[in-house]
Amino acid sequence: MNYLAHIALSGKSTPIMLGNFIGDFVKGDDFHHYPKDFQTGILLHRSIDSFTDSHPIALQSKRRFYEDFPKVGGIITDIIYDYFLCQNWENFYTIDLEKFITKTYQTLDQNQHHLHKNMQYLYHHLTQNDWFRRYQTQKGTALSLTQIGGRINYSKDLGTAFEIVNANYEDFQSEFNSFYLALQKHCEDFLNEH
Repeated sequence: MNYLAHIALSGKSTPIMLGNFIGDFVKGDDFHHYPKDFQTGILLHRSIDSFTDSHPIALQSKRRFYEDFPKVGGIITDIIYDYFLCQNWENFYTIDLEKFITKTYQTLDQNQHHLHKNMQYLYHHLTQNDWFRRYQTQKGTALSLTQIGGRINYSKDLGTAFEIVNANYEDFQSEFNSFYLALQKHCEDFLNEH
């Protein structure tokens, strides 16, 4: 899952959400250097990634990209799943997506002093390019994929992955909805235990 889903799955705690947001940038045992709720968010991020990487439905989605996009099917699936989250938002959340995005950007802005230096760069890039609103359309999501491909020097335009999505749209949509329900439950259980 990508950043929109990570933040949405964080519950109502700002420190947990911030920990989940910075999770990719905190390596190994370094999470112990953060306050408890940040630690919970960092560990939640890792748990989401582990759950996603091993879940048969997410793996099924990812496999569709292997032939045309070797080695980056997981990256593509993470971004595509944020697109499907936007398309199906009201199935999972009562807060309006637009209000959630605005509130999230405000919360990140108010707490950017908590972000690691590398994460501050990502935060600025994310908000200046309005990733979360961009994920609401195929064109915007494809642009994000193209830019990611450029950053990792991938030889093929990742934005063209939407050809595979559109050829299998109903399957992706069904897989996402089933997977996200399971992921929501996983995160609720995780937060209740921590």
